[in-house]
Amino acid sequence: MALGPGTPTDRIPIIKKSAMNDPTTKVTVRIPTALLRRACAINGEGVTETVRQGLRQIVAVHAQERLRELRGRVPIAMDLKELREDRSLDRY
Repeated sequence: MALGPGTPTDRIPIIKKSAMNDPTTKVTVRIPTALLRRACAINGEGVTETVRQGLRQIVAVHAQERLRELRGRVPIAMDLKELREDRSLDRY
């Protein structure tokens, strides 16, 4: 199955479950060799982990963009003093 732009993610075939019991998908992609080598060198990992990290980064950036869109729209029921107290508890 060729996956390209516009391919519904619910149609991506799940090949097997990994050792951690997470579904995984085996894919074949063409990536510029120099880009892959550079990414692996920066990451200090192999190809699979480098690609996984790249995919996680894309998901994280999207989540950050969605949060930025909410800026100023989510009411906070704490005043500044309560927020500072709450923050200090996270250090332990």
